[in-house]
Amino acid sequence: MELEDEDLRKCVEAANELADNYEAFVHVKQPRKSLDDLLDLYSSLMKGNVSFEEVIVNDPLSSTPRGGTLPYDGPDGKPAYKIGVLPDDDENMRRIVTTNEIFQAILDTDSSRDMSLYDHIAAMYAGDLTEAVKKEEMAEVAMMQFLYPYKDRVNDLKLLSESKLTYEEIVNWYGIPQNYVELYLTKPYMDKLRSSHYFTVVAGTGTG
Repeated sequence: MELEDEDLRKCVEAANELADNYEAFVHVKQPRKSLDDLLDLYSSLMKGNVSFEEVIVNDPLSSTPRGGTLPYDGPDGKPAYKIGVLPDDDENMRRIVTTNEIFQAILDTDSSRDMSLYDHIAAMYAGDLTEAVKKEEMAEVAMMQFLYPYKDRVNDLKLLSESKLTYEEIVNWYGIPQNYVELYLTKPYMDKLRSSHYFTVVAGTGTG
């Protein structure tokens, strides 16, 4: 994770704003976000300037999250987005992919768009932190903050260390794939977020 503190601030703010809107929309605080409710909420917030589609592609990287966000000018002149995900993902993976793509749209700027898919993928694999690649990282951090908040991860790490909680229970509680749970609970990821004021105070434990 190569994001700077300012990038993490934007992630926290985007995740918290969507979480507040989600809670007001469903009228209940729940750890597992409903994908249907999230889609309805974001469609409402975008005033119709977003569509969600299943897309069929020949994807050799079948173990990776699969989705895409296509920006375009809406009929009212405001930014609009088509969000597509593969239909064969299980519910937890679809929740991850769709939420990630929603944050891709939320964090979208003109400078972060790379309309060449080849160049974008090449930059990702080369480790080049272009604006488009940075947006990918930011969207994932915001996605995890929305689906599995940092303060909950801090508490869960303590419970895991005391053998009072299992990874499987976390997966079932939040409805996200286990590989994401394990990755975001690793020391490098937690240390990076712990070093940020925005996670330890604004989004986290309140002890920065």
